[in-house]
Amino acid sequence: MILFNTKDETWLGCFIYICVQYIITITFLQDEKVRHDLHLFICIYLHFYNIGIITFINNIIKYILLIYSEVSKIIFSNNCCGLDVHKTWIFACIGITDSNNRTEYKQARFSSFTKGLQELCDWLAKYSCNDVCMESTGKYWIPVFNVLEKNNIWVTLSHPKYTKPQKGNKTDRKDAKWICDLYMCGMVKPSFIPPADIRELRELVRYRFKLTCMITGEKNRVHNCLTVSNLKLDDVFSDIFGKSSRSITEQILQHPGETFDATPFVDGRCKTPIEEI
Repeated sequence: MILFNTKDETWLGCFIYICVQYIITITFLQDEKVRHDLHLFICIYLHFYNIGIITFINNIIKYILLIYSEVSKIIFSNNCCGLDVHKTWIFACIGITDSNNRTEYKQARFSSFTKGLQELCDWLAKYSCNDVCMESTGKYWIPVFNVLEKNNIWVTLSHPKYTKPQKGNKTDRKDAKWICDLYMCGMVKPSFIPPADIRELRELVRYRFKLTCMITGEKNRVHNCLTVSNLKLDDVFSDIFGKSSRSITEQILQHPGETFDATPFVDGRCKTPIEEI
């Protein structure tokens, strides 16, 4: 117990040591080597450094978390691939984890053209990789997703904020490896991607909505032009784009500045009196 005398706090040091040993036993129960190394580290650390108890607690928690994250991380996918998609190139990294929890990485770069995407599918099939994770970068991910989906590859699309890499020496290959590691450990939140037929229907509905908005915008522009020109067609017609109103508007455009009788241009079903028009 003399080794754990931390600044005249012998009894507290012994208590902390017992607690740490309990944590080690529970956390690394299946790894005898890690338990022994960590036990030796505590003895040497407290023997050569006469530290305060608060500093000791902070440091030991930091090292326990560090060793636990490196040695005992849970692997959810033993064979997966991370893609870093760009406009011209696609960087891929496959992580293959064996039974001893050791991961081997295979990296490659492919073109974003159709031929390059097919080469990517062949490369994934070579390593029997059917799980792919990538970021939703603009619209560049859509053709990649479509080609991989047609080749029966399960693709997980994630928002970039969930796969944000660590600060430092950032490269495209490291980004692909980082995405692979996150997906391997089940730390990627997937985005909902509907089936292909639903996606096609979505495109049609969205394009129809866009055209409807464009039509509404042009009608508002025509309405403003009539208002600026002091043509009060909206006061006598419920719809200035109806048959009667459009006939009068075309007559005004074909003969600007001329006075004419509006009776021939007004439909018989119009409720507004012709004198008012």
